[in-house]
Amino acid sequence: MTAEQLNELAESLSILSAKSSVLKERDELRALMEENLQAEEVLFIPVTPLHFTHCVSRIPSHLLGL
Repeated sequence: MTAEQLNELAESLSILSAKSSVLKERDELRALMEENLQAEEVLFIPVTPLHFTHCVSRIPSHLLGL
């Protein structure tokens, strides 16, 4: 192989390596995002009007301005 061909091969390998790294990082980021969304779903507790009323009823009326 000529020196020019070797340089082109080295550049091609560098590009492929960088692309592989980017794809790997993208997959890892996607997995982290999915994990984060699942954790948020588990931690999310919907507040119903009944729940809210119960919480408010435990607050002293002078703090509510009543």
